[in-house]
Amino acid sequence: MKKRADYVEVEDIFAALGLEDAVELRAQTLLGVEVCKRIRALKATQKEIAVRLGITQPQVSELKHGKFERFSSDRLLALLGALGCDVEVRVTPAPRRRAGRFTVKAA
Repeated sequence: MKKRADYVEVEDIFAALGLEDAVELRAQTLLGVEVCKRIRALKATQKEIAVRLGITQPQVSELKHGKFERFSSDRLLALLGALGCDVEVRVTPAPRRRAGRFTVKAA
């Protein structure tokens, strides 16, 4: 955690807030942001996107407005697949000095 006079910078806001499900919240957020980017890149209507993804138009709207908590990480991964993304999960040991972390890297 980095501190400056006017703000505090943290790597994981959910963990910094002490939330029990911080890892899941971080995963949902990172995956949801990627889904949202891919949806916006389609430049299609919400109805067209809903048909492509097999979800409702209101669910597309929720995604576009950052309401990722309504979707499980598994569901967000499936949506990325439906959006034409290859999704790779890689597990590596964390250094001894810190706990493991969850990251999403988009190509």
